[in-house]
Amino acid sequence: MKKLLGLTLAAILLVSCSDDDSSVNTENLVGKWFPTTTQIKGRPATPYENDCATAKDNIEFDTNGTGTNVYYNTNCEDYTDDMTYAIIDKTLTINFGSGNVVSYKVTSLSSSKLVIEEGYDADNDGHYDTTSKIIFTK
Repeated sequence: MKKLLGLTLAAILLVSCSDDDSSVNTENLVGKWFPTTTQIKGRPATPYENDCATAKDNIEFDTNGTGTNVYYNTNCEDYTDDMTYAIIDKTLTINFGSGNVVSYKVTSLSSSKLVIEEGYDADNDGHYDTTSKIIFTK
């Protein structure tokens, strides 16, 4: 099962800006990102654990709206998915292929740190009832 950015990716993002900014500097998104921390609402943040001791899971965003998602299993075999992505306002939508499309809220993005949040609105009130946050570094 793919863990990186597919797990609730627990998921992968904004220029240092205030909460009222409505867009993301996509230039900062371009590059290879490594997950470092995950957090589920109401629980302490935990370090991201790679399954392979010698290689790190990562996601790479290219300038043309494409990229790759790489996960390493416990035998350090890599599983690579090509993907496409788009950012509209603070929403990063990633199409991992085969109908696997995930949207994340970009809560922070600088040239070296990306924070994305994925949530579930169980009662359809427009607010997440449960959220997962992933922090990435370049």
